[in-house]
Amino acid sequence: MKAFVRHCAIIAISSIMLCMAVPEMLLAAAGEPEIRVGLVSINAAVIEISCPAGLTAEMHKASIFGVSKEWRTLEGTESCALQSFTISVSPQSTELLVRSSAGFGVKVAGPLRFTAADSKVPLRINNKDYFGSAEFAPPKNSGVGGSGSGGGLTVVLNLRLEKYLEGVLAGEVPASWPAEALKAQAVACRTNVMSWGERHSGTDFDICDGTHCQVFKGAATSASISKAVQDTTGEVIRYGGKLINAYFHSSSGGRTENNEDVWPGSEQSPSRALPYLRAVDDYDQASPYYSWAVSKFYTIDEFAAQLKLDGRGDLTVETIAGANQVPVRYRFARSGGAAKTYMREEL
Repeated sequence: MKAFVRHCAIIAISSIMLCMAVPEMLLAAAGEPEIRVGLVSINAAVIEISCPAGLTAEMHKASIFGVSKEWRTLEGTESCALQSFTISVSPQSTELLVRSSAGFGVKVAGPLRFTAADSKVPLRINNKDYFGSAEFAPPKNSGVGGSGSGGGLTVVLNLRLEKYLEGVLAGEVPASWPAEALKAQAVACRTNVMSWGERHSGTDFDICDGTHCQVFKGAATSASISKAVQDTTGEVIRYGGKLINAYFHSSSGGRTENNEDVWPGSEQSPSRALPYLRAVDDYDQASPYYSWAVSKFYTIDEFAAQLKLDGRGDLTVETIAGANQVPVRYRFARSGGAAKTYMREEL
């Protein structure tokens, strides 16, 4: 079972400094960090984008096709102004095809960037609202699936950190939570993204909008969430002068774990014991996720197939305990086949 499940009710801040921190690599012109979010949840080869306030599209190496008064080039730039259009990728996946509702369009070899005429009005991308500017490019491997894989366009959102956090809280926790719980969640999420930096190095974005990083719901926020983010603007958690790993979960199933028992040797969470990530008893017995029943049963052959084990006969299981003697890894083997070891959260 997974030792850590996403979402938390309370973030404990004990013997930890709460402070302001802004990595230089993320600073925008106004002083607030700006980040690039890969919208991996959008895995489509055809995307519709619109904005009631109007859009500005910036492009390079564009060739025009069709005729329409709807599309006009801004003087002295390589950009145009319009309200809505459809983006698709060429069969060779090397060009973007951009069409207006009247059929007029352009072929773009390079990245395409769209900005709302009014920054207070969100962009609508495939019926979902987002603040910030959006960049589109032909498919490129993102490393986590979704946008940029399987033929889908690579979609990257550029926006300010605090506005991003509003979309993260909307994706991670209920807006009905008490104000202080929402503030704690905001501080934890801000700490995570600031400590990760360019978590998706080698791609066109810093972080993604899925569970690999933090679930991001775009502009779908609420007054209570916006206030929690605003009331904690710039606040992060440090331990020993360094940003912490602010992990959170919905239910720990009775007790949390020491970090070295959950992620031994992981780059994301070092195997050395971190004082602020010690095992503690939980208090969430009322949670609907506190316990669950398994309704499906497997034969030995079916279970071995799930684990991709070779060999025949009986299945042997060896438990590998961590520092506090809690099982953290399991070694499976069958006669005549190679053994495989799985972390507990992989099962």
